[in-house]
Amino acid sequence: MTGTKLNTDLMLHLVNSSSNFAGLIDLSMDWQFMINIISNVQRIRPDFQLLSGNEYMVSAGAVGAKSMLTPMAAIAPKLMKDFFAVCRAEKYFEARKMQEDIASLYQLLKHHGFASLKAAMGIMGRHCGVPRPPLDALSPEALKSLETSLNAMGFLSHEIKGW
Repeated sequence: MTGTKLNTDLMLHLVNSSSNFAGLIDLSMDWQFMINIISNVQRIRPDFQLLSGNEYMVSAGAVGAKSMLTPMAAIAPKLMKDFFAVCRAEKYFEARKMQEDIASLYQLLKHHGFASLKAAMGIMGRHCGVPRPPLDALSPEALKSLETSLNAMGFLSHEIKGW
């Protein structure tokens, strides 16, 4: 949320002002903020949920996040399902290798943003078209480079191709 900084006081105000304020999706990776939210808001609303806005669930889960948003599940659904199950069981040491694989995939795709996510889905047999304007699709060279990099990620060989 560029330009808007959430803080614990604002979150407490929002939770106190709205009976249906059920949770927060946090993409900041500001662990101190996440800890403050869980520690303070759950005193008022014990069922309040914190969700990680990305796939870094080991650290987010360790501070109290219950789930995550994961575009990577469109590329590696089996890995993400297994990773989520291990994190929900709070077996974070066991989840570390999966987290490293997911992080390498995330780092690969972040350079070209949404276009690389859609291209990677296509490479995995889950074609969903090209980005809508004003976003551009990957160039043929970038697409080939992405395909080579994805094929080099051994953990993706366990994923089913296609829908």
